Amino acid sequence: MEPTRRGLLTAAGTVGAAALAGCSSVGGGAAAQEGDSGAVLAFVRVVNQDDTAHTVHVLVERSSDLVHWSTHDLGTGDSGDGRQQLSGSWTESPATYTIHVRLDDADDWETFDVGDRGVPCYGVEARVDEEGTVSLWYRENASDCGGGGGESTATGE
Repeated sequence: MEPTRRGLLTAAGTVGAAALAGCSSVGGGAAAQEGDSGAVLAFVRVVNQDDTAHTVHVLVERSSDLVHWSTHDLGTGDSGDGRQQLSGSWTESPATYTIHVRLDDADDWETFDVGDRGVPCYGVEARVDEEGTVSLWYRENASDCGGGGGESTATGE
């Protein structure tokens, strides 16, 4: 489904309002991005592991510029259509990326940026678990980076 201009402005306004309110993302927020050389974002994907179909909204910021917004209707976890890899230009060169994910019609967005983790390349996966809760996971030096595909880690850890 193509995003509308109004929807894009609403989503960007929501994300911007959270930043202005002093909220920081898991990776350290805007303060962590200052002076940061960035990393390569190898992939962004959405996965539904729940028995209920869900809609997942994804925003990707590259160096504070909104570069991607999409909505994904995911089938149930066992239906075979509960996983999608997003297409985008983020694999081209290192930058500071922030990924925002919202589940269904929720008002709150889950946010992740690599911040000061010091990794050259990573991938991010938004997972809807069996309880219908969204969480963000990252994989340092993922196989898409030419690495060995390290362990996935919840962004809250």
